[in-house]
Amino acid sequence: MPSIETTVAKFRGLRCTSIAAGLPDLLAAAETNEVSYLEFADMLVEHERRQRNHKRILRNRKAAGFPTIKRLEEFDYRYQTTITKRQVNALLDFSFIDNRENLIFIGPRAWARPTWPSASATRPSRPATRSSSPGPPNWWSRSTWPWPRASSRPG
Repeated sequence: MPSIETTVAKFRGLRCTSIAAGLPDLLAAAETNEVSYLEFADMLVEHERRQRNHKRILRNRKAAGFPTIKRLEEFDYRYQTTITKRQVNALLDFSFIDNRENLIFIGPRAWARPTWPSASATRPSRPATRSSSPGPPNWWSRSTWPWPRASSRPG
């Protein structure tokens, strides 16, 4: 009779790592509920499917690089009075996709900071200068512009 360890190793070989990790708990649940073989097989497959879906969502969130995770349940409708909870919940049925309609949210523009590293982040510490930002690019202060400067314009 095979042991749990050999069965876990076989599941790992099939790349069913969630079943392999949860097999003792799944076996105990099946024994206490006296489920049939078919129900137990369904439990195993459903457990693996749920875990893979959960891992996929986590992997995609990490790849997206969201700074924080915000959910609709956390939205404060008291602060934002231009939209109601009923309007947001009406959008959650995604009927606008079936109707081939576009959905546009209009609001104030969110300004982002530049993502390039500052000079202080790439160099060892040194005495403070008047500005820690790298300043404008070299071409910014050139005097050979293709158009005359504003100070040299007549008028």
